[in-house]
Amino acid sequence: MADQMVVGRAARPSGSRWSGSSTDSARKLSDPAVRVRFREERGSRVAYVDMVHSHVERLLQDEFALCRLERDADGDYGFRQGSAGYYVRVVDGDPVVVRVFAIAVVGVKRSAKLLAELNSVNTHLVFGRVFWVAGMVMVEHTLLASSIDRETLARAARSVATVSDEVGPLLAAVFGGVTAFTESERNGAVDC
Repeated sequence: MADQMVVGRAARPSGSRWSGSSTDSARKLSDPAVRVRFREERGSRVAYVDMVHSHVERLLQDEFALCRLERDADGDYGFRQGSAGYYVRVVDGDPVVVRVFAIAVVGVKRSAKLLAELNSVNTHLVFGRVFWVAGMVMVEHTLLASSIDRETLARAARSVATVSDEVGPLLAAVFGGVTAFTESERNGAVDC
């Protein structure tokens, strides 16, 4: 492919017409070849996101010794640790990311004291964040899909699950709401 150069993720023909100068902008947008390339780039983007899903699924299978995983209706891989239900989600965006998150408490009202407590928790976290949104306390850690490996994903999953399992019951007891799993369910369950 001597007549092509790689720019970003897409191969583009070399030459001044593709240099990106502002004088060529209008011509590029109206050029049918550009529209075809855009569709090809979008197709490769879909293939990239599918590849990330496959890679993440394999990493999770290897880390948790599972033969198979299924995504829920939202496209998430669900797991459990103690009182925490946590999820791994591939998010198509620029850049593509892998989001590990847990709903630590559901049905909790926002208050200044709750937000101050969440800020206090955040000051002690090395990775991730804890926040309130729409009546829920969430624990979340986001990773770049382009650099994800087994250790990084496993560390993020364990961190989110552990924080959610530790702070969820305490926050629910003090500020109201419920955790994903009750104490009796927690004691009788086998963790992931």
